[in-house]
Amino acid sequence: MYDFKLNKGEEIKLISDNTIVYTSSEERNVTCIITNKRLLILDYPSGVHNSAEDLRISGKMTYIRKKEVIGEIDLKDIENITKESDYYKIEFNNNEYINLNDNEIIEYLKKEENNE
Repeated sequence: MYDFKLNKGEEIKLISDNTIVYTSSEERNVTCIITNKRLLILDYPSGVHNSAEDLRISGKMTYIRKKEVIGEIDLKDIENITKESDYYKIEFNNNEYINLNDNEIIEYLKKEENNE
């Protein structure tokens, strides 16, 4: 399950639960959702600062775990998508970037980039 809200006029185009995001210290499996306006990156909330997760682990409460938005990128801010050795580098117009590996997401983004 996912916990996020669509903006007015926004609709989901693609959901992928098989995305790997690479940081300098780890690779992380996340969910990516592409809407007609944004690329959303979702993951389960951290157990460190999550009181509901503390209660679930201790057996005092049960709840449905939901993935939450941990990153959000406007599609119009994507400047370039480059294939690196084991992943794709998505660069933004503010000189930031994200490294990820998910062919379905990349193919959709490249298709949208060519349609503009």
